[in-house]
This record gives sequence, C-alpha cells and structure tokens, in this order.
Amino acid sequence: MKISEQIFPRVVALICTSNKEGKPNVMTASFLMPISFEPTILAVSFHQKYSFENLKEVPEFTLNILTKEIYVVAKNLK
Repeated sequence: MKISEQIFPRVVALICTSNKEGKPNVMTASFLMPISFEPTILAVSFHQKYSFENLKEVPEFTLNILTKEIYVVAKNLK
C-alpha cells in the first residue's frame, strides 16, 4: 500500500493572505497539524512562495476549513 493511500482523505483548508498593497492570494493547504486543543492552535506548512512572501510583508492570514455540512452540499453539486 502506498503512503498516499494511508493518509488520504485529508482536510483541505484555504489560506488567504494579502501583500502590502492589499492584493489577495488564496492557497490550498492539506498539511495541517493540531498542536494545541486549548487554546486551539494549528501548525501549517506554506508551499506557495507567493503566500509566504505576503506573510513576510503582512504578518496576518485567515485559515478557512469547510464544515461537514458544506462539504456534503459541495459534494452533491457534482
């Protein structure tokens, strides 16, 4: 069995950043790891150079994860 078959499906999140001019960028991320439950803290790996460069300019981002309800609706739209 391939390792990819053992670790999928994974949660996929959208990470939104912007540069200092306010130009937005959205990156998908599936390398999320909970490191604390109280308070809730997640570790994330940035794989897009553009998003990482944005974070160096503006050290803020949003992490957006679909709820199960939204996932079910989106899955049924196919």
